[in-house]
Amino acid sequence: MISYDEPVELDFYKSLAWNKRRLILLIYYWWNKQLESNLLYKIGYVRMFTPPEADLEIIKRDYALIISKIQAGRAHELSETDTMYLGACTKGATAEKSAVPQYYGDKTPARKSAFCFKNSYMTYVLNHYVVGKHLITQF
Repeated sequence: MISYDEPVELDFYKSLAWNKRRLILLIYYWWNKQLESNLLYKIGYVRMFTPPEADLEIIKRDYALIISKIQAGRAHELSETDTMYLGACTKGATAEKSAVPQYYGDKTPARKSAFCFKNSYMTYVLNHYVVGKHLITQF
């Protein structure tokens, strides 16, 4: 979660965003609406993944943009359209229930959010680093 009740970490490499995303176990599965349970889905690819340096440059820019909005007291304006790879995903059942006062600015309530990789980036990862390479395990 992105904390709105304390100062944000400015150094990307010391941030929770990086600590949770520096090594990821990716499991891509084949969605099948005819199966009763997602536990029955066929797994297509499994791989440990660390974002490469070229992607990290974009991710760090995204992080800086998100952090700058939070520091400006504009966390309530965060949108996934602001960034390329790293997003601030809304958390909570409804916007009203998940709103909390911000640490910065005039304490305008903002929806609880968490850092996440955007779906478009994960599709890119699959196509360029998993399927596009021979470093995959296929079941």
